[in-house]
Amino acid sequence: MAALLAALFASAALARGAQADASSNAERALSAYNAMQQAYYMPWHHLYRSEGGSSEQETSYLWPFTQALAATTALAGIPSLGAPYAAAVREQLQGLRWYWNRRSKPPGYVSGVLAEGGGWKYYDDNEWIGLQLIRGYRMLGDRSLLAQAAQLFALVVHGWDTNRRHPCPGGVWWTQRPLRFPRSTVSNAPAAELGLELYQLTRKDDYLKWAKRMYHWVRVCLREGSGLYADNINLAGYIDKSIFIYNEGTMLGAEVLLYQVTGDASYVQRAQEAARNTITYFTPAQLEHQPPFFFAIFADNLMRLNAVAPDPTYRNYLQEYGDRAWSTYREAESGLFDFHDVTPTRLLQQAAMTQLYSYLAWDGTWYASPR
Repeated sequence: MAALLAALFASAALARGAQADASSNAERALSAYNAMQQAYYMPWHHLYRSEGGSSEQETSYLWPFTQALAATTALAGIPSLGAPYAAAVREQLQGLRWYWNRRSKPPGYVSGVLAEGGGWKYYDDNEWIGLQLIRGYRMLGDRSLLAQAAQLFALVVHGWDTNRRHPCPGGVWWTQRPLRFPRSTVSNAPAAELGLELYQLTRKDDYLKWAKRMYHWVRVCLREGSGLYADNINLAGYIDKSIFIYNEGTMLGAEVLLYQVTGDASYVQRAQEAARNTITYFTPAQLEHQPPFFFAIFADNLMRLNAVAPDPTYRNYLQEYGDRAWSTYREAESGLFDFHDVTPTRLLQQAAMTQLYSYLAWDGTWYASPR
């Protein structure tokens, strides 16, 4: 009886600790978000301001915008405080229209606001948007967001390399920009995630077929002997072996989704192996060389794994990074993060930290398979 009571008290203490951590992370997420909005948001157009110092470029590029949007949906997903921020998600989704180029083939989002010159179309940018449209649909119930996500997946499929003579044929190109011809983990693994989320919601077989194809292309062409994923392969067959934590995250996230839609336990086992490999490789010293927005993408996917196969190691790993960043890189007066030489774009840093603290405050609801 004494042992049973001790176990019950220990379990209760752990639960109270988890609640306290969630509350603290929610407060940090809200603080980071408020500082981001105050410093960078342009509410009259639902855009974010540029940090490039150019008088010709008032607004941010699409990539930072996608991560600020992800920060807003992440904040809105916190059970204890997120509900009022659903309106902010809807508002910021309106800002996407300024990047939409309906005349491009196929139509899609380009790297800059059209009124300021637009830019090239990057497939990974459109995939990040597609994933946030799915999250927005699940929060708001607006079916037009689901339709937009489907349109972006069609764009990604259009970007599949069909030339069988290329080294490791197949794969989605990184961009439509001329003379930039890598096929990369970042243009394929998030695409697989998008296809799998669309399949969860629609049960259309084509989404699952393409998602598997994209996932397996990365696993065959870019997986290293260490179990980690290289960054890209070019048309000469040269593989850029750079290891970035967000690539590891999107592949293990795709594996969790594959497990959810197929029931094949081997996928979740692969995801667990990938998580172990990544956590082992990316020590605190290694993480100093990774941008925080790469870490935030990994965190999102690691918490997706934690929702189906809980492991306290995962949350502890993310929490240690978050605690260290809060004490080391946050400016108390402004509430803004500055990771110094990692990246000049502080909007990306702020969005990343909002995301990280939000995911640590989530209860896993947004990672569940739709019924």
